[in-house]
Amino acid sequence: MKRFRNTATLVVIVLMASTLIACGSKDKSDNADNSLGKMELVIPDELKDNEEIVEYIKGMSVVVDDYALLMDKMIGDLDGLEGKEWEELKIGEQLKLTKAAATFAVKAAPITAKWAEYEFNRSLYDDDLTDEELMALQTVMERFEARMKQIEEKNQEFFGEVEG
Repeated sequence: MKRFRNTATLVVIVLMASTLIACGSKDKSDNADNSLGKMELVIPDELKDNEEIVEYIKGMSVVVDDYALLMDKMIGDLDGLEGKEWEELKIGEQLKLTKAAATFAVKAAPITAKWAEYEFNRSLYDDDLTDEELMALQTVMERFEARMKQIEEKNQEFFGEVEG
């Protein structure tokens, strides 16, 4: 019973610390282009005259970059744990992993909520777009996939060899 109480206390402390970290200040100068590599924002010609869609693409690029930075930060926080199974980790390493995961979850929540909001708003005007314009909107997902590829390439020790 005492072991359970200690574990429960430890989990509560880790979650509280993660919440405090998540509420901390953010260095605005750190951005995805500096951290992962330059990536131009592409607005397809078919959509340049549609202000709502242009704002959607710009907004989603910020959301994608925020998510990529958060993931990159988490991976950086896990330095030294690559390739290890949970059972192989020492208690300090398990705490490090738990803290990183909790911090990621707390910080990812507003990012994914913003993503969902953009997607919902976009769905409201999907019916007004031509098939060509809808295809052009794929640039948002292409940007996300490209950022994830940058993370994989930067952190090959976590992901193994990147195909490409």
